[in-house]
Amino acid sequence: MSGPRITTALWHACLHTLARARSYLRRPYVHGLALGSRRRSERYEDELCLVVTIDGKLPGEAINGAGRRAFPPAIPIRVGRRRYDLPIDVQQVHATLGRLHGIPADRVMRHGQHRGTAGLLVRKDDQRYVVTAGHVARPFMGQILRLAASGIDARVDEVRWTHHVDVALLRVDTPLPAQAGHLPNQAVLATSAHPIVPSLRDKPCFLFRAGQTTPVSTIIRDPTASAPFYAPGHPLADPKTGKLMMNGLISTDVCTDEGDSGALLFDGAFRPVGTLVGGWGGKDYFCPCAPIFAYWDLRPIQH
Repeated sequence: MSGPRITTALWHACLHTLARARSYLRRPYVHGLALGSRRRSERYEDELCLVVTIDGKLPGEAINGAGRRAFPPAIPIRVGRRRYDLPIDVQQVHATLGRLHGIPADRVMRHGQHRGTAGLLVRKDDQRYVVTAGHVARPFMGQILRLAASGIDARVDEVRWTHHVDVALLRVDTPLPAQAGHLPNQAVLATSAHPIVPSLRDKPCFLFRAGQTTPVSTIIRDPTASAPFYAPGHPLADPKTGKLMMNGLISTDVCTDEGDSGALLFDGAFRPVGTLVGGWGGKDYFCPCAPIFAYWDLRPIQH
């Protein structure tokens, strides 16, 4: 959006538009949605758009013949009494960017074994980190883990695993884009951690599982849940049962599987809500993002 200055009110209106446009994700050829920059001739311009990424771009006259529907050129939004048009820019997934497609839905590997899932890419000071589950990374403190799809090596730098937290930061020294918070297709997420409030109960959310480019939907059932997890050897676990009772978690309907620990749960405005701890008793459980971001002063970068 090269015309109006991007104020807080305008940005929030764009976020609501982003959430409303999620119906585009039902089209099988659409890989993702985001607020990002218009791309022309492989260069990004200073124009805020609703970015729709697809698996192949066709000329307008060929869209209907391929069973595809054309996207409108813009979506109208209102800020107070003023009306703006948020342009839609359809971008093809670029093969040369494939090595970065795995963030935030990449497999965390150690010696060829799938240990967990890489979460959101964040910034702390001037350093880039990938967020994953603490129990995935804790046995390898200071060691190198590999993000499988992207081919990136990341060192286990910091881990918090307590009664309320199960999160680790993997330090990424490989050169990465200036923005943090990427869908697997390079679209920039409009991310700030969602404050956990009771109003989240029974609200739809979604996450990207490792290796998948379409979101999995689920429903938040309890924003303040408790659950026991098997953690033998953990200093806070019960010495007899080996279980660690975790509190203040977010429970959802089951939507994950083994190896998804560390995946990020998003709300309808693409804000990270929680990091997957695991499943128990027919529910999935996530550690809230907001207190972790505050504790480590993490910055998921907005455009």
